[in-house]
Amino acid sequence: MQKLILCLMVSLLAGALPAMADIPNYELNKRFAENPNTYDTVDKYCDGKKPDEACTIPGDKLAGGGEGACRRNALRYEGIIEMRRTLSSNVLIDRAIQPASPSNCPAGSPKGEIKDGMIACGEVKFWQVDRFCSSKKLHERCVADVNLEGKAGQFNGSCEMGATYEHGRYSGDFSILCQSPTQLDAKTHKVGILQKLGQ
Repeated sequence: MQKLILCLMVSLLAGALPAMADIPNYELNKRFAENPNTYDTVDKYCDGKKPDEACTIPGDKLAGGGEGACRRNALRYEGIIEMRRTLSSNVLIDRAIQPASPSNCPAGSPKGEIKDGMIACGEVKFWQVDRFCSSKKLHERCVADVNLEGKAGQFNGSCEMGATYEHGRYSGDFSILCQSPTQLDAKTHKVGILQKLGQ
């Protein structure tokens, strides 16, 4: 009898866990829907602006620059609402991420070695490279082929360390990517108390 009661209690608790886990997301989604002006963190390009307000991001398209707007997003895992610049035009870059090799080590660095699945060139470590930098060394110049609103184009850049999403997979900060020399600051910061009251 005691075993039966114990099994029933475990089953009830297991069924309640998903609902309990959804409570923070429910509150977040409710706050997002009920107050279209609220946000908790913001990037420097949208600081002082209202949601959906237009903004201009400096830099070329490869760096993420151009005309855009300040958009809100509900970040489920962080439990916050962020607002950051979103470009009006889409830049598509087929990076074709592939495994890196010791030949991608920067000039003058120690000989590349494979350690724990990564290429180590002294203090520098990486494990992936995009097709624009596959035959180049870290910090070497590159040219990226892009698709901007259905039109083919090219941007000059350099092979630098970075992170990317491709096919639903996050590379981490250990990929060599052809990037614009004028990278944008994508960091966000918390909104001040006075600014929060004004929302």
